[in-house]
Amino acid sequence: MRNIYKSYLKYYTLAIFCLTFTFDFVSSSCCHSKNDDGVMLPMYFSNNENIKMLFDIFQVKNRYQFIFCNILCIIMGFFSVYIKVLKKRLHHNVQKVADGGDGSYVNMSPCQNVNYGFLSFLHYTIDYLLMLIVMTFNPYIFLSIMTGLSSAYLFYGHLI
Repeated sequence: MRNIYKSYLKYYTLAIFCLTFTFDFVSSSCCHSKNDDGVMLPMYFSNNENIKMLFDIFQVKNRYQFIFCNILCIIMGFFSVYIKVLKKRLHHNVQKVADGGDGSYVNMSPCQNVNYGFLSFLHYTIDYLLMLIVMTFNPYIFLSIMTGLSSAYLFYGHLI
């Protein structure tokens, strides 16, 4: 049995050698890809006001647009937590109305179910957009999102 492995060992070695040289290895994996402008995408926090917010059409070009984007990030962070509170309140109302007190979503009326579905869609969409915005790796944008989230938890955290 051991001789079989030794006889095929050179074929395994040759296969691994061929596979190794057919793939393109990247020397710097954190900044290998380039965006449409030909500039490497940063994977570290950089203090630059000229950023792209999610898409190419949201290119920030001056300080006033940057301040507007920071205010928008604060509002989106606040709104994300507020939607969680609305979902919790809707679920709490279903628990009161439910027969037997199980509070399952099956007992929701179709209108409440549509409202809950819309709130869930809006909540997950905003959270995902906030995650992508944080990935611009701008410290001011990051702090704006954290300010919005933490202030919303300060005011509405006890309701969640």
